[in-house]
Order: sequence, then structure tokens, then C-alpha cells
Amino acid sequence: MYIGRRSAVSCTLGSVADAYPFGCELLQRVAQSRGDAEVVKLAAPLSITARTKVNVRKRLPSTFGTFVMHECKVKVLSAGQAVRVQTIAAYDLSQDTQFYAIIEGKQEQQCMS
Repeated sequence: MYIGRRSAVSCTLGSVADAYPFGCELLQRVAQSRGDAEVVKLAAPLSITARTKVNVRKRLPSTFGTFVMHECKVKVLSAGQAVRVQTIAAYDLSQDTQFYAIIEGKQEQQCMS
């Protein structure tokens, strides 16, 4: 599930956009805590709330050089819907870093049309 991209980290606190659908605060927190790791396992699960619609994908994206291939959509979170995450993955692509999270628990695996 997409969290945001590093190039949007100078966002205004309290704001939301497609570049950071869980809000500016979460994007800044993830970007600052990541360090140089590609995957960060949080010490405790974190509850995050979508601030706009967010697609939940079947699994993390695959990368081929600077190209990102997203898996099919299995669910759409509505604004205000919360999920729990414990793993954050970062992809360094074409001079930007994109952050994704893995939702805790078993997720729907049927692709939506």
C-alpha cells in the first residue's frame, strides 16, 4: 500500500495529497525514520488512517531498474479508514524514493476489475 514519496516531504503539516495519501505527518515520519534501510520492521504495529482514497495492492511492487510494476488492486481504502502496518518498504527510483507499507493480517487476494 502506497504511503508517499520523498520528494513530497516538504509538504505542509495537516495537508493531504495523492503523493502522501495518509497525510504529511506520516510521510515525514517514515522518511526520517527509514535511514538507509530498504525495509523497516517497526517495533510495534502502527495504526494509520487514510486521508483520501488509497488502493491496496496484492503485494509490494516489483522494480525493474527505475520502472515500478504495481500488483493488481484488491481493495480500496476510503478516507477515514484505518489499517495497521508493521513493515515499511522503500524503493529508490529515478531520483526519488517511494514508500509502501504492508498491512497486518490476512488480506483479500482477489484482484478487483
